[in-house]
Amino acid sequence: MPVEHASVVLERLVKVFTSSGRDVVAVNDVTLSIEPGELVTLLGPSGCGKTTALRMVAGFESPTSGKVFIGERDVTNIPPNLRNTAMVFQSYALFPHMTVRENIGYGLRFRDISKPEADKKVQLIMDLVGLSGLGGRSPNQLSGGQQQRVALARALVVEPRVLLFDEPLSNLDAKLREQMRGEISRIQKSLSITAIYVTHDQNEAMSISDRVVVMRDGEIEQVGTPEEIYAKPFTRFVADFVGKVNFIPVEIIETGEKDTSVKLFGRLMAIPKVSYSAGETHQAVVRPEELQLTPPDNGLVHGEVTSRTYLGSVIEYDLVLADGLTLMAVDYNPKARPPFEVGDIAGIRFDLSKLHLLK
Repeated sequence: MPVEHASVVLERLVKVFTSSGRDVVAVNDVTLSIEPGELVTLLGPSGCGKTTALRMVAGFESPTSGKVFIGERDVTNIPPNLRNTAMVFQSYALFPHMTVRENIGYGLRFRDISKPEADKKVQLIMDLVGLSGLGGRSPNQLSGGQQQRVALARALVVEPRVLLFDEPLSNLDAKLREQMRGEISRIQKSLSITAIYVTHDQNEAMSISDRVVVMRDGEIEQVGTPEEIYAKPFTRFVADFVGKVNFIPVEIIETGEKDTSVKLFGRLMAIPKVSYSAGETHQAVVRPEELQLTPPDNGLVHGEVTSRTYLGSVIEYDLVLADGLTLMAVDYNPKARPPFEVGDIAGIRFDLSKLHLLK
């Protein structure tokens, strides 16, 4: 099913709502370029502006200022039905009096296309999203996952240049949500269709995205691949939002030609060279899985285990150091060694060569 690839560009996009006589800035000077065939996720907490930005791409909201381009075309003042986009909503919004096949083919009614051709397109899409044999059922005869597939098929059948997702999996249980995000990623890649996906679920964003846009208070905090966002966050907010994290203070002592001398856990240590000045204190981002628990004498520092959570494949630990700093650690191979118990003193090690300091 051929779909024409399209880029999407948001140029200094601003949206201001007026509520109770005062202005509320929902999106503040957002600029973003999305390549043809790319899946980009807008990630952030409720109220960060991600859905408002998506709705401005769709045409359901008009920008206060700024522009939206789809391909080379400025669509800022063009109505939604003329933008050649399609939206998959959080609520499936299926017509209860129509069959699955009728729901999927509804958008084709308003296009210059014959019934046999429309039927062929509907069947191709049903096969693509795994709905073969269910065309005659009504929506209330389907599971939540099947209803979401119908909503996805209905968006795809009109062959949009850009596919938009507004928290499409939030109504599904955890296991089905994981399965469906895999299906969405597979279908998007097979069609090479440009997609913008909105979610507050960092696992969802990390698993399906080519790039992630982390938003906060209407602004973009960071744009990058899932690996960049997780391993090298720009800000404390980004580091904390995309996963569990330890923040460890690091004092810069001296920067040499090849490395930097720092004070960490009250001791002088060398880390790869960073461009910070002597006397500054910065926060190091260390993920729980980067910490290795050892006998006390083998660690960079040692701490007391204050809690231990057994989750089958992993054990999560909380530890408190002598200076009161609390750290989280995760053991992904708990059968390889005896576990630490609450009250035990454990050594703590991690790879100093991979230490990431927040800017």
